[in-house]
Amino acid sequence: MQGSSFVARLAHRYAAVGLLLVVPLAASAQSSQVEQLTARVEALAAQVAKLQPRASGVAAVPEDVIGTWALKGFQSELHAGVGNWQVRSYVFNGTMVFTADGKYKLTSVESGNELVNGGAVVNAFVKPEEVQRGKWRLKSGGVSLDGGPVIPLSADNMVMTSASANPLDNTNVMLVLTKQP
Repeated sequence: MQGSSFVARLAHRYAAVGLLLVVPLAASAQSSQVEQLTARVEALAAQVAKLQPRASGVAAVPEDVIGTWALKGFQSELHAGVGNWQVRSYVFNGTMVFTADGKYKLTSVESGNELVNGGAVVNAFVKPEEVQRGKWRLKSGGVSLDGGPVIPLSADNMVMTSASANPLDNTNVMLVLTKQP
């Protein structure tokens, strides 16, 4: 019996030593997981902090706009008159570059179709590339070009959209600008 109590004490000591070795390893693994989760939470908090000012109505800053934006647009026209009418639709494709000095450069190409005065054929057309330059500024949660109406920025500052209708010439336009990386 004396030998078995010695073996029991020896087994108990080895178990205690083994436990002392395992506990720090387990704690180290848990610490690593906690650090990884903390990093993820901090990254998410930074993303939310960036969106919160826009969600609370705080105006965008120039850095939100500066850069290159892809342009896509659609326009339709319906003109009527005795012996003089036309139906037109076309699309815009291009880029818009906003610079830190408050200037912009719009480069676009238009293509579409038109039917004029009861013609029997729908005519396709492509206009050559056009370049327009002007000045931009931030105003009321969006961008104003050359003092015109504000084109609103999305909450993540990545999209601008504009839709307009002109009853004087029956023209409807929709534009979408998407910020490029």
